[in-house]
Amino acid sequence: ETAGDLAARLKASGFSCDRVILYDAVAAESLGAAGAALAAGGNIAVLLFSPRTALIWRRLVERDGLAQAAARAWHCCLSDNVARVLPGNWNARVTNSPDETAMLSLLEQLPAKQ
Repeated sequence: ETAGDLAARLKASGFSCDRVILYDAVAAESLGAAGAALAAGGNIAVLLFSPRTALIWRRLVERDGLAQAAARAWHCCLSDNVARVLPGNWNARVTNSPDETAMLSLLEQLPAKQ
């Protein structure tokens, strides 16, 4: 799944382009240790790099009955599109630019305690 169709845009501009899929990001089926940490409370931060991962996170959290706990966690989002997937009452922060450096900077700016 991609946010845009780069190959089609390149072809429309006259470029020759072959799309090659190098990996597949398979959705998690459970929260695993993240669910246990969320349930235990504390200072939790979740890094969300795409609307797809935010949706998967939200669905798993809601399925496991942890929405209230997730509302107390910090959600570091790579873009506004990512943040929009989350419920409005969840703590979502958006990076200044859509890159890993900005994401880590955002994580460093979070309060040490909630």
